[in-house]
Amino acid sequence: MIDRGIEPGDSELIAAFLDGRLSNSERREFLERLDRDEALYEVFAETVRYRQNHGGRRSGRASGIGRRGPRRP
Repeated sequence: MIDRGIEPGDSELIAAFLDGRLSNSERREFLERLDRDEALYEVFAETVRYRQNHGGRRSGRASGIGRRGPRRP
């Protein structure tokens, strides 16, 4: 991912959010930060667009989808 002023670890945080790997409190904190941080929002929006145009989520456990369907927080 291209660095546009986001902090180290933000790419993984975006992926964890989209894959449903964050707790409710982590999701809430991420959404609040997303609302305040224009650079983070820009990278997040690009990531969402990319996933929509290229088949969505990764397959398997890394995406949070197992044999029984998506994990619930």
